Amino acid sequence: MSERNWEKARETADALVNKLTRKELSLIGVSLYWAEGAKRDFTFSNTDSRMVRVFITILKDIFQVANDDLKISLRIYEDLDKKVCLTYWSQVTGVNLTTRKTSVNVLKGSKNGKLKYGMCRIRVRKSGLLLKKFSAIIDKITEEIAPS
Repeated sequence: MSERNWEKARETADALVNKLTRKELSLIGVSLYWAEGAKRDFTFSNTDSRMVRVFITILKDIFQVANDDLKISLRIYEDLDKKVCLTYWSQVTGVNLTTRKTSVNVLKGSKNGKLKYGMCRIRVRKSGLLLKKFSAIIDKITEEIAPS
């Protein structure tokens, strides 16, 4: 029963997510930022590597953010191996965090495997216009879907 439900779910996903357009990718990126981003400056944080990878890909491919404009920092707990975390997030982000100056904030305590590689924070340099674009799109989505 469960496997059959997974197959149905995959069929639904295949039908919905097939050759996404630039517009759809833009809306996905803005929605991710709306949910997980800061509201004062362009900063996005998450522990889900898939979400981080999708978000960075959209920033680069759709919003033309250069790799050099991405400032990556990590928050890890003291029971995690800093080098392992840096290597992991380097692979996820496509930014070599072991050679680039990277801020790593080590927190006291342990997450007992819940946050295996810590949290990745992405900040975009010189992002005033980008933040305004994202805010304007969020306003437009709100007007379209749930006007006040």
